[in-house]
Amino acid sequence: MTLPATKSPKTWLIVGLALAAIIFGACTPTAPDTGIPPTALAGGGEVDQPTTNPEPSPTAGFTAGMPSETPGAAGAEVSFSKDVLPILKTSCINCHGGTRTEEGLKLNSYANLIAGSENGPVVIAGDGANSRLVELIATGEMPKRKEALSAETVQLIIDWIDQGALDN
Repeated sequence: MTLPATKSPKTWLIVGLALAAIIFGACTPTAPDTGIPPTALAGGGEVDQPTTNPEPSPTAGFTAGMPSETPGAAGAEVSFSKDVLPILKTSCINCHGGTRTEEGLKLNSYANLIAGSENGPVVIAGDGANSRLVELIATGEMPKRKEALSAETVQLIIDWIDQGALDN
């Protein structure tokens, strides 16, 4: 298929993604989250509407502690040396552990990662959702000079931290 000369491939990609979002959004079998418990709606009684919309967590959409099809799925242990360290070496080491080290954070070994940065710890073992490392990669703030990590990659790191951030 050839594209008309008036539209760039990037434009067609954006249009295609927007159409897919509309189609899949219209096909969803559940109602949007209104903040009203489903049991309250089923009873037919009046329900107070929430007055504020809390800010979403930076890790919203990631299933910390939930089973998934990744190596971090329930019963499947995520390995620091096999699963997490290669991600850090590929995406983070240029600024955090190679010839330069920003914020005093070195991500070239388990000991350095656990030691944290000059601003404190970046991993809270057993609590991926509240670990600074997850916050930075889930929001796309890090890595700065590389492509953002995929949702699956972020989830793998969350799973490793939730499993206790072991040196395995």
